[in-house]
Amino acid sequence: MNPPKERLPLLDNARALLIFLVVLGHLWEPLQFRGRHPLYLLLYSFHMPAFVLISGACYSPKSPRVIFEKFFLPYLLFQPVYLLLNAWKYQQIPTLQYLTPAWILWYLFSMGTWYAAAAIIRPEKNSWWVAFGLSIAGALAAGFYPRIGYFLSLSRTLVLFPFFLLGMRLRSKRSPLIFRPATPNARLRVLKWLCFALSLLGTALLLQHRAQIDERWLYHCDPYAQPGYTVWLRAGLLVLGCMQSFSLLFLMPNRPITLFSQVGQSTLPVYLLHGILVKYADCRGWLQALPLPLLTGPLLAAAMALLLSSRPVARGFQMLQNLPPPSRKSK
Repeated sequence: MNPPKERLPLLDNARALLIFLVVLGHLWEPLQFRGRHPLYLLLYSFHMPAFVLISGACYSPKSPRVIFEKFFLPYLLFQPVYLLLNAWKYQQIPTLQYLTPAWILWYLFSMGTWYAAAAIIRPEKNSWWVAFGLSIAGALAAGFYPRIGYFLSLSRTLVLFPFFLLGMRLRSKRSPLIFRPATPNARLRVLKWLCFALSLLGTALLLQHRAQIDERWLYHCDPYAQPGYTVWLRAGLLVLGCMQSFSLLFLMPNRPITLFSQVGQSTLPVYLLHGILVKYADCRGWLQALPLPLLTGPLLAAAMALLLSSRPVARGFQMLQNLPPPSRKSK
């Protein structure tokens, strides 16, 4: 059995901020208000790449049973719920299927796949570079095949896999991005300001050309067949997401923060349960009635994150994941 990895406050703080941004993005998704498009592009340019990178940094080898309980069991349980909500939203007859994850459930499917694939990858070895190079090639090549899209979450799994592998590497090599030294050296300071500069430059270019960029392209599911969407744009978005993720880690405090620690240690229940609340509110028309969504959206997202990461909710979700061991009958 592998010993549990030490808990790093920096990662918990980053996870808390990112899950808040995930909830906020989903609250804003069905709305239209002034200034929404550039904010939405900015949000989606980095929050999921950063979340996947940190998930890779938190990776530890797990048995197939644990992978099933942690990712695929919740997927099997929550898929019918989200399919019903989608059917209600679009006034369709609900159909049960498990081959195309409904809405946010792609993350569970992708995480289970990444954990299974990571079992054969040694992030501390030089062979990691081969896996990382192949993952980048797969991320860029996925857009050339229209059939690789939402089915089995294949496109997102391929496009975001490099971030998961990068997180694994940073943790295994005890990178100063994660294991913050007491006194930063000159090399680390140069890296920090380089990441900040590239992030600002890339973000400025993204927002400058926002009128030509479809929000769906940042979901990493669409093929390059659409006008303006090219392999070079996807490559640029991946580099931007990487620089923004590094910048976020540099900005995170490396000490426990009470509320951040609570949310950062219970991101999975927040992720799965907030979608039900958001979809229900959307179906009822409550989101569209939000006054000043630019201000009320963040407040509502913070309240949801705090509520769904509370101890009673987190414990109930943990019980849902823990399958009882199969009984063995003596012959």
